[in-house]
Amino acid sequence: MICVAAKIMDKYKRKTLLITFMSLMAVASIGVAISLFHANPVLSVISTAVFVGSFCLSIGPMAWMVSAELFPDFLHASAGGVGTMCSWIGNFLVGTFYPTLSKPDVMGNYTFLIFLGTLIFFVLFTKFYVPETAGKTFDEIQKEFNIDPYQPGEVVKSNVDPWAT
Repeated sequence: MICVAAKIMDKYKRKTLLITFMSLMAVASIGVAISLFHANPVLSVISTAVFVGSFCLSIGPMAWMVSAELFPDFLHASAGGVGTMCSWIGNFLVGTFYPTLSKPDVMGNYTFLIFLGTLIFFVLFTKFYVPETAGKTFDEIQKEFNIDPYQPGEVVKSNVDPWAT
């Protein structure tokens, strides 16, 4: 699916792809929860495949692309590092707490609904706060955040880090 994503990322708006496929991940989360509740292995496999495929067409590759477009060149590595750290912390938390939460006396088969809630939050966050970055320059993206990348009357020097002040 990553190969498919590489083909479609520049043909469609990034924000639209993120919202569409994260919403599909939310639907797949409901499918997984239903399959666990009713012990339906076929629905579980289909829902898991849809979830993984949707991840590969949205958050997986686009987190890197959108973060690279949101931040200036000198912050790309730092932003990518923070994003990777958050991703690994999330993976650690899921791996650590999901087995405990999925025990019958805790949340049981409803544990996967945590993913649903998280996805709904991120779909809404993306819809209302993440700007569309496809086909825009860095200056245009900064203006969407009401940031003037160049202060009037000042010359921006290439060796000065404007974010350090």
